[in-house]
Amino acid sequence: MTSRSAIDGMTWVFASNTLARLVTVAGQVVVGWLLVPEDFGIYALALSMSAMITALRNGGIGQIMIQRADELHAKVRLYRNYSLAINALGTLILLAMAAPAFGERTSLALVLTGIALSLPLSAPSLIYRSRLIVDRNFRAVASMTLWSTLLWHASIALLAFAGLGPVSFAIAPLLQASYESIAGRRYAGALQVDPAAHKTQWRDYFLLFADTRWIMLSSAALALATNGVYFAVSALTDTRTVGIFFFAFQLVLALSMPVYSAIETVLPTVLSSLNRDRSQQVMLYARVVRGIAVAGIPFSIVCALLLPWLMNLVWRGKWDIAAPAAQILVTCIPVWLIVNAGRALIDARGLWRVRFWVLSAYAVGGIAMAAVASRYHGTVESIAIALAVFYALFVAVFVMIQTRLGVPWRSILLVLSVAAAISIAALLLALGMAGTSAVAVMLLFVGLAAVGNLLLRHTWQDIFFTVSTYRR
Repeated sequence: MTSRSAIDGMTWVFASNTLARLVTVAGQVVVGWLLVPEDFGIYALALSMSAMITALRNGGIGQIMIQRADELHAKVRLYRNYSLAINALGTLILLAMAAPAFGERTSLALVLTGIALSLPLSAPSLIYRSRLIVDRNFRAVASMTLWSTLLWHASIALLAFAGLGPVSFAIAPLLQASYESIAGRRYAGALQVDPAAHKTQWRDYFLLFADTRWIMLSSAALALATNGVYFAVSALTDTRTVGIFFFAFQLVLALSMPVYSAIETVLPTVLSSLNRDRSQQVMLYARVVRGIAVAGIPFSIVCALLLPWLMNLVWRGKWDIAAPAAQILVTCIPVWLIVNAGRALIDARGLWRVRFWVLSAYAVGGIAMAAVASRYHGTVESIAIALAVFYALFVAVFVMIQTRLGVPWRSILLVLSVAAAISIAALLLALGMAGTSAVAVMLLFVGLAAVGNLLLRHTWQDIFFTVSTYRR
């Protein structure tokens, strides 16, 4: 796949995910009016408790199918059965976790039960989605994502409106998993099995487990990085605090997901196709990082300027308490995107053990920082600051260790540093020239940041010339 094909694929996924995130934001607006922080706190706790199990739901099959696309038809039955078995095991574990909560924390138990029962329902959809990605049918993947997101948020809003409170989060996963499996079958068609393929034996499952164990472990680590923070906060604070933090975090995630999902869906496949030409692979990766640096940093600053005003306007003060944390967390968006792009490069190389250790450090560090902030300060803002500091330090170290993949880390860090310096300088100038008007500061900042990047256009070209020639 060429760079042009990559752009086309990412455009489809980006457009779909942009619409899906608009739906997400609209859904959060509605649900934010219908539910209280304690309701969100219960769901956040359920997510954190089930994070590692739900991360294992496809057994790493998706990444294997993408990396070994030429073996798909010969091993599709093996992949399907393996995925179903992993999901069934996950269901049993989650049901066992939910059982003790019935009676004292019935709402939490019901949410865990809903998540558990959705796992086997989602197994076919994961196979179909991977098949569509292998076939590079990103338009179908984008359509599934959009309608699945719409169903999720519409069902939660309707159930919350009916007065079910946090139990609304228990039914939505079942509806979403059912839809995705049905839609996946419609878009991908029947999974064709190669008639010449040998009959699946027990040995094949053990070999597949050996191939996927590091993928599953790293998926669990990634899930911990995303949802494990909620558990640390809930263990050391109260349900209301974790609910407010969860609301702010989810709002910021909704802003990052169009690009995040586009990178996650398209980039591993594109980079895998360039494994035989590592110089071009590194060049493409560098261009993605460049785009994140030049566009992502100013975008996060604009969001930080506007979020308090928008949150007050939309929820009439109900969620103003979450605005400072959202402002801090939104500055982490470029870091999340860069880590995701780096993970795509690691996936493309099939370095599953490296993937596990990187994501484990990412997860453990984030949880530890959240726990320390929760223990010694306990405010939502202090937790957000601790996470932002950790993510900034982590991305610097993450870029430096990429030298083992042939990536010139000094050039990458220079790009990030220059982009950050331009944005910070533009922000300080805008604040000095526009006063206290958030809209005026935002418009002036965008103009100054754009001018700064245009003036340094040749510097960008020089930097990335070194990237493109580094491996030659």
